[in-house]
Amino acid sequence: MGDLGLLGTFQHTIDEKNRLSIPGKFRDYLNAISLGVVVVTISAEDPCLTAYPTPEWEAKTEQIEKYSTMMNKESTQFQRIFYSNASDCSLDKQGRIIIPPPLRQHARLTKEVIIVGMKKRFEIWDRTEWERQEAYLKTNRTKIQKALAGSGI
Repeated sequence: MGDLGLLGTFQHTIDEKNRLSIPGKFRDYLNAISLGVVVVTISAEDPCLTAYPTPEWEAKTEQIEKYSTMMNKESTQFQRIFYSNASDCSLDKQGRIIIPPPLRQHARLTKEVIIVGMKKRFEIWDRTEWERQEAYLKTNRTKIQKALAGSGI
């Protein structure tokens, strides 16, 4: 997979033992860069989960620590939410991870989930929530493109 990272959208299911199968191309990448370990936590912005390969988790926590030197109340509150909801999850031999109940509840995960590659991390969405997100993106595509135009994207 090389430098491409974690890309694409995949539909999967959570089984009766709360295991989620990770897409094959993601497994290869995760095994190569983080020995099959991801840290899963809640998204601060959306009703989904974010999964970080361990090198990306370390980079994210360094970024948070730099910001937290400001020692403002919001930073401390964000850290409490971000870290207290984090769980390290290892791929099993079949390429599955177990999603802890509090994380499943936060993201309102049911049986059908969507896994969305975000280059250096991936998101885990309930299928219904992802369909709402997609509808919003389609409806607001022009507005989003205009907002990003000034940044060179």
